[in-house]
Amino acid sequence: MRKRQIIVTAFLILSIIVILLSDVRHHHWLVSFCLILMFIFYGREHYKLVTRGVGGELFLRRQKKRFRIWTLALAVGGTILFFIGVPIPKWTLVLFWLIVLYECFLFLLVKNLNPITLVLDGYQLKFRGVINSHRNISGLTKIDHIGSSGGLRFSFKDENDIQIKKTDYLDSDIFQLIEICKERSKEDLVLSENLIGLA
Repeated sequence: MRKRQIIVTAFLILSIIVILLSDVRHHHWLVSFCLILMFIFYGREHYKLVTRGVGGELFLRRQKKRFRIWTLALAVGGTILFFIGVPIPKWTLVLFWLIVLYECFLFLLVKNLNPITLVLDGYQLKFRGVINSHRNISGLTKIDHIGSSGGLRFSFKDENDIQIKKTDYLDSDIFQLIEICKERSKEDLVLSENLIGLA
């Protein structure tokens, strides 16, 4: 997470906490305004990430994103409970519906622009998201295919494991990534049997 994102997020969350603790009049509007600013900020960050150029030798574009239906169920359920008299804070309803809007935004962004979310640059495997991270594939020890989730788990000698959804990317890109990883890993790289069968 970049410094600007940390500062903006911390400021908005602190503002919400102060508003709730001080119990100012019409606090639900102030909290809702802070939440809207946060979602606008992160929506803008996602869009900038998608449209920003990137360097590297292998680019994996995300092909799809599942819309999480539970977000809509939460918003609709919360709204129904509010209108039948259950005491739910108004700002909570705003939060629920903002989550739904954000899900729609991300769904459409991926569907229409197929953003580059994985980049291989030399030995660095970079994961591009609002929170960016990277791993050095020279320390890659194992790649597992997790059949139940359709994911791939990359295990490293000195770094935390990471997982990606194999179904989010083109098979040809995934296989090319695996081949490069096999060449550049300085460890005894192990591929799970079900992954060898797929490749």
